[in-house]
Formats: sequence, C-alpha cells, structure tokens
Amino acid sequence: MDIGAKVTEPPNIMFLEFYMHAFNELCTCRSASHIPFTAIVEYANIYSIEDFEEFLYVIRVMENKLIVLKDKDGKDGSKKPKANNKGRRG
Repeated sequence: MDIGAKVTEPPNIMFLEFYMHAFNELCTCRSASHIPFTAIVEYANIYSIEDFEEFLYVIRVMENKLIVLKDKDGKDGSKKPKANNKGRRG
C-alpha cells in the first residue's frame, strides 16, 4: 500500500470495514497504552492476513489517531475543562 500515492478513487468500503472490525477487536486487548504487538500478530495469524506489514501499519495509525483524539478531548470523549485559577493562592 503506497501511503504517499494520490487518491483518485474512493476507498473500498469492504477494505475499511475489515480494518474497523479488526481495530475494534484488537482494542479489547489494549491496556492503558498501546495494543500489544503480540495481539496484532495473533489476530493476523488467526485471520490469515497476507500483508502483515500493511495490517500492522494501518492498525497503528488508527490507534495513534485514537490516542491523539482522547488526549485532545479527554478520556471519555468530552472536552477537557479549562483550569480555574480563581481562589488559588500563589
């Protein structure tokens, strides 16, 4: 998969569904940080993933995006409250 290539047609929906399903399943193995590499390898073996490097790359990109979104909005998806410094003694 050439990530740098210009997209000229819409992505294959079945392709996206496969990765979304895989990512959702792999997130059940997720600890406080990343999906364990061993879980991704096991999933790839169970489902006979032909291009493991591509699979690993796509899962890690999805995971990193999720981490960025959670850091931006807060762990539960809500906006982080701004610090209230009123009443604080310095």
